Amino acid sequence: MKKIEVLYSDSQQLKLLDLMDAIGCNKTDLARAAMYLGMNQIQELAARNHVSAQELVAVTAFKAKQ
Repeated sequence: MKKIEVLYSDSQQLKLLDLMDAIGCNKTDLARAAMYLGMNQIQELAARNHVSAQELVAVTAFKAKQ
């Protein structure tokens, strides 16, 4: 595996910590699973509608920065 640098907003950090406590996992596994699930959702949408996938990524990236 390769390490990627990802910056998380304060709200994302809090969500990670809350979920870690709730389900009893570590931050790396939780972030890896979230990225895997999200990438699969985006990939499936892109296969059906490329523009919708681009819009979803743009809107979600904006929300994640908040």
